[in-house]
Amino acid sequence: MKLNYHSIKFQITAAFLMLAVPLLLIAYYNVITHQVFISTLENTSKRDSLLEATLMLQRDVIDLQRNVLIYKKHATASSAEKVESLYASLTEAIANLKSRALMQTYDEAGSLGGISHHLEEYKSNFDVVVNYRQQRAEMVEQHIETGTHRLRSIIEQANTPSLEKAELMAKLASAHAQSIGYLTLSNHSYLNEFNLHIRDIRTRTPELIPDIMSQGLFLSELKDYEKKLSRIVALSRSYIYLINVVMAGSANEIIYHSNDLADRVRSHADMELASTRNSMNQRKLFIFLISVIGFLIAIVVPVYFFRLITKPIQQITTVFNHLAAGKIVSQIPGQNREDEIGHLANAAQVFKSKNEETHLLLQRTEHSFEVQQGLIAELVEAKKRTEKALSIKTDFLANMSHELRTPLNSVIGYTVRILKNPDNLTDRQLNALTTVERNGRHLLSMINDILDLSKLEADKLDVNIQQVDLQQLCQDIIEQMSDAAEEKGIQLLVEKSTNIVNIETDPVRLVQILINLLSNAIKFTDIGWVKLSVSLNDQAQTVTLTVSDTGIGIKQENLCRLFQRYEQLEEASNQPIGYGTGLGLAIVEKLSVLLGGTIHVESEYGVGSHFSLIIPIRCSYFGSDELISKLA
Repeated sequence: MKLNYHSIKFQITAAFLMLAVPLLLIAYYNVITHQVFISTLENTSKRDSLLEATLMLQRDVIDLQRNVLIYKKHATASSAEKVESLYASLTEAIANLKSRALMQTYDEAGSLGGISHHLEEYKSNFDVVVNYRQQRAEMVEQHIETGTHRLRSIIEQANTPSLEKAELMAKLASAHAQSIGYLTLSNHSYLNEFNLHIRDIRTRTPELIPDIMSQGLFLSELKDYEKKLSRIVALSRSYIYLINVVMAGSANEIIYHSNDLADRVRSHADMELASTRNSMNQRKLFIFLISVIGFLIAIVVPVYFFRLITKPIQQITTVFNHLAAGKIVSQIPGQNREDEIGHLANAAQVFKSKNEETHLLLQRTEHSFEVQQGLIAELVEAKKRTEKALSIKTDFLANMSHELRTPLNSVIGYTVRILKNPDNLTDRQLNALTTVERNGRHLLSMINDILDLSKLEADKLDVNIQQVDLQQLCQDIIEQMSDAAEEKGIQLLVEKSTNIVNIETDPVRLVQILINLLSNAIKFTDIGWVKLSVSLNDQAQTVTLTVSDTGIGIKQENLCRLFQRYEQLEEASNQPIGYGTGLGLAIVEKLSVLLGGTIHVESEYGVGSHFSLIIPIRCSYFGSDELISKLA
């Protein structure tokens, strides 16, 4: 394929590449900068995490020292447990710090090793303190409970006057009290007083206990008593020294090493931040230079393409506008160019030629349009005549149905009156009048169907929406239809829901629908039952009335034309052909829609049928337009 360097597509592609190169470079540097920023941010986050862990390490060391001091003062089990818990936490924290990758960079001086070493020494010394403290507690308890018992026993057994015994007992009790004061408050003044009392007792012993044997035994026991207290004092000073000097020094060493580690982390952070800042500044400079170059290209390219494309296209557009307006164009610019503009100019030349041909075709089309408008006017007039004829037919059926009902009602009325006095009639006359009354009512029913259908088509059927007691209405209908069911020897059942409420609808039209459905069910049922069921649909705010039977049923191929006018599907029943107008179910469907509901049928041939009427609890009247729309 030969490359056309004069092509506008080639020049636009070249210009696009010129613009794309700076954009790609800027995007590349932005990606690199973003990666450096993310890396720095991640390292900063890790360093912050290390610093936070180091600070928490220092905090736990201080808390550890505080709990040790609490143990020194009170020797409670909770403080010892707290020390053990803090030691375990510090050990885990140090292990966690050692496992971090960045820590190998920062821990060049082995600060974590020093922290671990001093922490182990701290824990070892604390174990010694706990041991000393327990020994001291046992010795103090023994000193308080049995410290002077043997001395008192020796004094009591000595052959000494009571007054000297009492004086010696008092001095011994005073010395013991001073020792207890020291053990309780750790005040050295009590210890000094104790030593003074012991020296005084030792000085006065030869005088107060003349018996050499008792005197030697008492002084030996007194020396042992003094040694035990000295042992307690030595233990106290030992663990106090461990806590105040040795363990405090270990804690200070831990804090020193942690501070050194934190300083190294901060130093590395400052160095990395400075390096990142220099790198970012260099990339900013590159991006700025590339942006300037791209900006210059973005200025030059539109100017170039304005002269190359936009201005020639404007000229050719003016030519097309003149041609479209039917003006005469003498010359089309750009026909000598080899690019797309030249092709467009040649197309304008073709358009100019076609424009003249189109003008001739337009004249012919206008003539055809005038002829078509005349035909459309004739069709509109014919449609109006057809609609008028249909209206006349509908009015005629409605008026004739109404006029036929009056004499027919009179015939039925007189026949009923005669049948009320059958005593004066022969059997033949009684049968004849019964036949007249039955066929008259049948004829009246057909006329009523025709009248209702005519009113529905003429939109003259009255709808009266009111509160209806649905339970009572169903009961009245069942009683009204019970005679027809008894004549055929079938059961007429009603099944009502306990939560049925009053509804708002037209009771006359609802009764008309149900009587029509029940009449059909009784008509086509010879054995079994016909049932009217009522149920409330709470969520849909509707009521479902179902008429079921065990009659002959309907074939599936006949269901589609069940609600059509003048359709009779009675070929399988015991009713004669032509019994009925074939309008009943058609009127039922239209009345159902008029009440805002729908009707559905399910049937199995030879088993029975189910007609379900679903109407709203609160009915809204549908006019003729809505009725036609819903029926469609």
